[in-house]
Amino acid sequence: MTELIELVQLKENISSLENMILNKERKIKEDLKVLSEDLAIMPSCAEKTIKELEEHFQRRLLKDRVTSLTKDSPNDLLKHLHSQIKRQELISGEIRMNLQELDIAVLRDDCFSTVRVLKELLKKIWPLNVQEIRRLIAKAEKAAEMIRNKDIILFVGTTGSGKSTTIQFLAGTRIK
Repeated sequence: MTELIELVQLKENISSLENMILNKERKIKEDLKVLSEDLAIMPSCAEKTIKELEEHFQRRLLKDRVTSLTKDSPNDLLKHLHSQIKRQELISGEIRMNLQELDIAVLRDDCFSTVRVLKELLKKIWPLNVQEIRRLIAKAEKAAEMIRNKDIILFVGTTGSGKSTTIQFLAGTRIK
């Protein structure tokens, strides 16, 4: 009987892991879509090269056969990134360490680490993500358009005052 219970638990764990993998793949695909949109409008700079590398390694994580937007190899892009960072005078101790970590991850063909380091590096040299701000503004404008000329009700109160419970009640949710 315990073997049967263990088998059921194992199947549940496998199902849970499969769902986690599918969610991760979905997130990577969403990131790739955003990356492609960003790359299409960015001028040539260190930030764009980082995003091109990220796109390449995100596709590798998915085993995606779709050709990336750049024709350069990852090693060529990496060399180009080093020269761009020097030319744009972005080099610092932290960035130098990130570049060394990036070189090692690429050399080891470690896609997960490469993507992680690229994201860290991008945050350091590009603290203000203009494309992300544009996307958020577009979402806000879309939301504003959806509620234009409509009545809006705000529920305001301290934690535990019953805001969520009231909204659920008004929506017809059965409260236990």
